[in-house]
Amino acid sequence: MMEYFSITNISVAVIVLAFLYFIYEAIKLRKIKGIIDNVSDAENILDALGETKLASLKNAYFETITIKTSEGEKTNIPSYEFFSEEHSCKAVKLNLRLLDSASGTLVGLGLLGTFLGLTLGVKDFDSSDASHIQESIQILLSGMATAFTTSLFGMTFSIFFTCLDKSWRNKLSKSLYILTEKLDKTYYIDDITLATINQGN
Repeated sequence: MMEYFSITNISVAVIVLAFLYFIYEAIKLRKIKGIIDNVSDAENILDALGETKLASLKNAYFETITIKTSEGEKTNIPSYEFFSEEHSCKAVKLNLRLLDSASGTLVGLGLLGTFLGLTLGVKDFDSSDASHIQESIQILLSGMATAFTTSLFGMTFSIFFTCLDKSWRNKLSKSLYILTEKLDKTYYIDDITLATINQGN
């Protein structure tokens, strides 16, 4: 019995540690959102971006602002091509594929514990006589306890993480939309206006 208790604890501990690691990584989504919200309210967004971890994105975008107009220099490239969720996450070294795999990994760890518990419960099953069968059933039940406990933890943490991840990503997307709208309003010039300017020159 003690053996199964230890295995259950180890299996649950692995799931909890994996969950905490994924949460630690996912918190970077909130950090990116915080950066974007701060610079969106700045008087000069590009200058403000240059002082953040998204400076590399700002520099790449700034290099495209080369079209001279009566209203200042413009770009013909929409800002969302630079300030997307994927590019923003790369800038702060956040692997989105890791977050995408988190839910499945947590469920997988739970299932691994399930099969481990059932395997340990079945492997020592002795049906040679009535007394051995009763003892074997107790062992099997202990193995099933490990199986169901790890599955429960795996699925619960998976659902909880998925809810948090989706919520934080949606909020980040909204912040990125506001940022790109402000940048495009200031710097973007469409193809028709650009053609008109080129014809005038």
